[in-house]
Amino acid sequence: MSGLQHHLLTAQAQAAVDAEQNCAHCGRARARKDTRQIVLRTLFGTLRLDSPRMKTCPCTPSEAATFRPIAAALPERTAPELLLWEAKYAALTSYGTAATLLAEAFPLGRPLHATTIRQQVERTATRLENELGDERFSFIDTCPRDLETMPRPNLPLVVALDGGYVHSSNQTSRRDGWFEAVTGRSTPPAAARTSATCPATSTPRPSTTSTGSTSPCASPSCDRAPAPFGRRPRTSRTTNSSA
Repeated sequence: MSGLQHHLLTAQAQAAVDAEQNCAHCGRARARKDTRQIVLRTLFGTLRLDSPRMKTCPCTPSEAATFRPIAAALPERTAPELLLWEAKYAALTSYGTAATLLAEAFPLGRPLHATTIRQQVERTATRLENELGDERFSFIDTCPRDLETMPRPNLPLVVALDGGYVHSSNQTSRRDGWFEAVTGRSTPPAAARTSATCPATSTPRPSTTSTGSTSPCASPSCDRAPAPFGRRPRTSRTTNSSA
C-alpha cells in the first residue's frame, strides 16, 4: 500500500508541475530557479516529493518573483486521513496512548510522539472553530427596545420543558449518530387548567360526555363544559332490573 501511494502521489505531483511549465496567457516556458523536497506525512509512510521553484512570467504582474506548484497544491504537510485518525484516537484516550495505537495500526514509517498528536489536534480544532465563524450570543433578532413596547403576559406563567435524543436510522452504536433536542412552551395557568391543547395542532381536545365513553359527543346541542385537563368527568351508572 505504501508503494502504491508513493507511485500515485509522485505521478500527481509531476502532473501538477507539468501544468505550470508554460505560462497560461502567452504560452512562454517558465524558467526554473531551483528544486527542493517537501515532506508529506500520510497514514502509509512519509513521502518526499520534488518541489521545483519557477519564475513568474513577465506578461503577468505578480508580487512574488517565484512560486512552487507543489507547495500551492499541498498547503498542508499532513494528509487529511492522518489528521482524522489522530483526532479520533486522541478523543478516546490520552495523547501518548493514541500515538502508540496509531503506530501499531498503520505503517507510518516514523516514530509518532504525544506532543505531535496534541499539536495536530489543536490545529485541527482551531481550523474547525474558525470555519464556524463568530459565536452568536443570542439567536433572538428582535431589538430590546421593541421588546419593551410589547404587551407583557399575565403572570404567573406555566413553563413546560421537555427533551429527548434523536437517533440516526443508520446508527451502529449508542454513541454514533445522535443529538439532543430540548423544547419548551409557556402558557398562562388559567388556560392550562381549563382545557388541554394538542401539541401537534395546538387546538382544543374534544371533551368527553357523561355516558362514560371517551369518544367525543356527536350531538350539536351538547353544551357541556370541557372537563379539566388530566381528569375525566364522573358518570353515574344505572341498571335496569326486570321482573
